[in-house]
Amino acid sequence: METDAIKSKKGKHHQLGEMTWEEAKKAYQEYDFVALVCASHEQHSTHLPLLTDSIIGEYFANRLAEEAEREGIIILLLPTLWLGYSEEHANFPGTVTLSPHTLEDILLDVARSLKRHGVKRFLVINSHGGNFPVVQLAVDRIERDIGLQAHLLNWTSFGDYPKSAVASERPEPLKINHAGDSETAMLMCARPDLVRSEKMRTPKLKQLAITRSWWGARYWEDFTDTGSGSDPHNPDVPAAEEFYKRAVSNSIYALKKDLSAENKNQ
Repeated sequence: METDAIKSKKGKHHQLGEMTWEEAKKAYQEYDFVALVCASHEQHSTHLPLLTDSIIGEYFANRLAEEAEREGIIILLLPTLWLGYSEEHANFPGTVTLSPHTLEDILLDVARSLKRHGVKRFLVINSHGGNFPVVQLAVDRIERDIGLQAHLLNWTSFGDYPKSAVASERPEPLKINHAGDSETAMLMCARPDLVRSEKMRTPKLKQLAITRSWWGARYWEDFTDTGSGSDPHNPDVPAAEEFYKRAVSNSIYALKKDLSAENKNQ
């Protein structure tokens, strides 16, 4: 008979940090994925909190775990890693950043701990764009150097599907919605009490380059005065809710396909 810490009213208990070591030992054998949200503690303009990426990433992960269970996939969630690689925001007060090597080492050390206790699959849920190059490399190394099967969800990209694939005639500078209307709406779904609507400001933006690197190589104050990449004044909360739903649905689809391929290849 399962303990209350392992099983909740809704089904499996998904929070590893709330378990005892005996419960964790059993959960490691029963769950399909042990997942870690990899986020950040960085400026999000004048109206959103420093933990925005961590809050919305954790909100997504909890929804994913609950919905995935109904689809037959059981996900165990580690406590959110609230520190990431945020050098691009480092000059804004409140931003705390790891070096790329430190973030990579943390992910590898977590993987080694999971591998030691027989975890089958490690799922990294990335919730900060600046982390992505580092996290991708770490996931590759986890597979090669540690021998633990590793999966990566850059989850916000899964919320973009389905979308029309319209080829532009010429390349355009990348548009960034950091702390803009869409990310503001996403936080309003998860923690509306943390949105300072009265503090919203329309940023003065400089045009981004097409071929010149900016993600972690340049600083955000070079092209925005508020820290936001777009105007936050028109957050569409229903659209953000649909975004979360698509991200959860598409993530479950991807994980199911990967599990199916794994079984066929054995």
